[in-house]
Amino acid sequence: MKHVDQLSDRLLAKGKSIDVLINNAGALFNDRKLTSEGIERSFRFTSFGLHKLTEQLMPLLQKSEDARSN
Repeated sequence: MKHVDQLSDRLLAKGKSIDVLINNAGALFNDRKLTSEGIERSFRFTSFGLHKLTEQLMPLLQKSEDARSN
């Protein structure tokens, strides 16, 4: 999740509005493992990380007149 935080921090520091945010990530992990944060890898990668990124970037999405998140 530190990479999500780092990306969010960089974009928020620039302060530019975001018009479109497309959450598109995928991974296939055959074995169930937890991350160092204690989160199951597939869930973290395909759901939690995308939700966290969207939440953190919400101020930049709100700056746009016609923002979209998919």
